[in-house]
Amino acid sequence: MALPAEKFDSESELKNQVKTSRDDITDFEKKLQEKQRARELYQMQQTERRQQAQQSENEKLSPEQQKAKAHAQGAPMKVSASYAGGSADLSPTQTGDKKAGPIKSQESSSDQENKPAQSEQPAPSENAETQAEEETKPQTREQQMRRQLEQQRKDLNKTREEIEDKKKKLEELKDGQGFKRFRTQRQLDSQKKEAAKKQKMLAKTEGALQKHLLFKQLLNKSWFSLVPSFGAAYLYIAFHFLNAYFTPWGNLFCRFGEEWLPDFKPFNVSNNKLEWVEILGCVGLGLLLLGLVILILFGISLLVYIWMNPIKSAIVIAFEGLKYFMGIPIGVID
Repeated sequence: MALPAEKFDSESELKNQVKTSRDDITDFEKKLQEKQRARELYQMQQTERRQQAQQSENEKLSPEQQKAKAHAQGAPMKVSASYAGGSADLSPTQTGDKKAGPIKSQESSSDQENKPAQSEQPAPSENAETQAEEETKPQTREQQMRRQLEQQRKDLNKTREEIEDKKKKLEELKDGQGFKRFRTQRQLDSQKKEAAKKQKMLAKTEGALQKHLLFKQLLNKSWFSLVPSFGAAYLYIAFHFLNAYFTPWGNLFCRFGEEWLPDFKPFNVSNNKLEWVEILGCVGLGLLLLGLVILILFGISLLVYIWMNPIKSAIVIAFEGLKYFMGIPIGVID
């Protein structure tokens, strides 16, 4: 009696498998139909959008351009053919392939007439856009540092937002999800380290900007106090010039001419003619002060020589004076 029971169980299992397979087939067919419907709906929407875009383009075009465009897309265009005794309107289907040549020539002529008109229309110039970008682009050292500082703040805020998201995600994970919690915790730790590095870079850039503003203010005041200080302020001007143009830490010092720009405004460095005026003035003052120093040292050395040899110096001065004023050819006594 055991064998029939086993057969019954196997038959019931087989029926259940057939039933489940049928259910799977019906579910698959339903999903396939839904996908097909969605695809048809998407195609209908795309065709509607194309028709709307084509209508908007046709509204912008002139009637002649619309006819030429319709003919190019395959729409029938009527051609008037005159003959002895009357005229007739012939379509491309009536005229055959031989008539297609003159129609194309007419279309090409109409296109050639429309092309100059289209070229005459003012198009947006790319030079104006590039010029606007160059005007808004920061080019002074202060503007570059401010832009860099702004970008670093944005990056830091973005990293902090990512850290908050990771914290929320870590709180939402359950205790059973050990691997996901471990991976999220590692990502959170790495983002915290990255945020600390960005914070240090931000503080460094802020300190550099403060130093830059300080040196800029000192240069501005040095030009004003150049005459009242009897040229002593030139020492800082020369120091600023050497550091701004000949050292690797020159970003801390503004270029000549930038100290007169108090506000953060876009400024084109190529138009900074005052920079070259100040550079030439700095070099000229340096040469002038060098000449004055040489003259002063020569005068001091002459006074020291007279003080060390008073009699000889008095005789030399007396005889040279007589030779110059009286024209007497008297030699210099050694």
